[in-house]
Amino acid sequence: MIAARFHNAALARRLWHEDHRGDTWEYMYALDQIKTANIPYRDFNAAVGYKENNVIQGFTVMDEERSAAFLTTFPAPAGRVEWPEAPEVVEDALRNLDGDLERRAEGWQRAEQSALREALLHGAPNGQCALCGRVMDVRLLVAAHIKKRSHCTDAEKRDLRNIAMLNCRFGCDELFERGFISINDDWTVASKPSVTDKTVTEYIRERLREKITPRPGSTKYFEWHRQHHHF
Repeated sequence: MIAARFHNAALARRLWHEDHRGDTWEYMYALDQIKTANIPYRDFNAAVGYKENNVIQGFTVMDEERSAAFLTTFPAPAGRVEWPEAPEVVEDALRNLDGDLERRAEGWQRAEQSALREALLHGAPNGQCALCGRVMDVRLLVAAHIKKRSHCTDAEKRDLRNIAMLNCRFGCDELFERGFISINDDWTVASKPSVTDKTVTEYIRERLREKITPRPGSTKYFEWHRQHHHF
């Protein structure tokens, strides 16, 4: 993660001297939470669109399209999720995410998801699924919108602490997203009466909590979810 960016020619000359033209490397980044990743060249090249036999040498800066492809294929390791440095990046994400997932929309999506996860996790490496109560690595949790995002007002999109909840990828997120379960006014978990699939009914019975932890600010969003999934 980039912790800071700074410009200091004197420090650069002290550290690295100058090249044959008298220039130095004065634009610098300070990195934090550095994590290693063991990725075979073949897998990396396939993900970002390089030739199969390409060998990376030295410091390489990829363009936006290749960077997005890399992050999609190899998600960043768990760690503190920070807001983008520029507030306008989040503002763009909150306003403009809906629509075709073209390259820039994907960037907005990542920015908003990062902001939601930060609001819900505060940088913790583990989190609790709101529906089943299991505590797990943050990479296995989704910051899921309670009210469908495309139906949110601008103010609701910005209500980061209440518009979303943490759902695990092991079934809870899918069940809530598709309307198999919802949350009552008393915060109890309700299943859709018409659900008859044995796998689904067993998961609901054996895995889900009877009641989630109250979040008063989310009441209106859960109400929207109930009304639009015909419970």
